[in-house]
Amino acid sequence: MDDLERFEVGRVGDEKGEALAVSKLALKCDCRADSVSDPTLVLVTDRIGLALRRLKLHSLRLVTDDGVAALATNLRELSVGSCTFGANGIEAVLRSCLHLEELSIKRLCGLTQSEPVVISSLHLHSLCLKELYNGQCFSSLITNSPNLKTLKIIRCSSDWDPVLEDLPQDATCSSRSPLPL
Repeated sequence: MDDLERFEVGRVGDEKGEALAVSKLALKCDCRADSVSDPTLVLVTDRIGLALRRLKLHSLRLVTDDGVAALATNLRELSVGSCTFGANGIEAVLRSCLHLEELSIKRLCGLTQSEPVVISSLHLHSLCLKELYNGQCFSSLITNSPNLKTLKIIRCSSDWDPVLEDLPQDATCSSRSPLPL
């Protein structure tokens, strides 16, 4: 798997650290090289198993909604950027990763034709949406996740006022968009 840029090994097991397992993984592909595909992503998550807690996916152009749906179920943090899967893949992750606490979605290319995500997440505390064309497909996730405390919407197109008006009162919001000239 020469297309994997880096991975970090964290200790999982007893105090002596005898059991080594990958708890954090970053998969980043060069834009000029072939990308990790669905079977590779499934193989990686199968081999790592339940120890995987944090995952970053960047520039995975060959991973589809089906591939990302097969991610490990013990994820606590997921960050995706410049990938080509869409909202259905994110929804599948939210359905299988019930303890997901942090989700960052940046420049996700598969959102242009996406249907709205119709799921909430009980444990989601932090959501970052950055440079998304159809980011409103996540409005139900934003308004129906009861423990969402931090929401960042950065340079996402369209009118976000109706979504932000429906937020719980104790949510912390950050919205940064370019000012009109």
